[in-house]
Amino acid sequence: MNSYIKNLRSKPEDARKRVMIITLAICMSVVVFVWVSSLGNKFSQNVVAKEDSVIKPFTLFADSIGSTYDKLSASAGDVPSIEEATAGKQINLVPIER
Repeated sequence: MNSYIKNLRSKPEDARKRVMIITLAICMSVVVFVWVSSLGNKFSQNVVAKEDSVIKPFTLFADSIGSTYDKLSASAGDVPSIEEATAGKQINLVPIER
């Protein structure tokens, strides 16, 4: 691999860009393939659960967003707002002399 990289560095810039674009396209194709194949499993579980009702794509998306929000809010716990956190607290500023 190290010799291939050294050989690639000696080539003109156009050849290096071409190799970069081809490598990027292959890597992104693998990522998209894995992503699409995992989406199929996720939606097939929802289809089995809701097979009696009409399935609408935006309803599935809204349910997914809602469950994600619920999980995030449950993991964050009860986070107080800035006003609640600083209520009744006074900050004393001390000047710095130079």
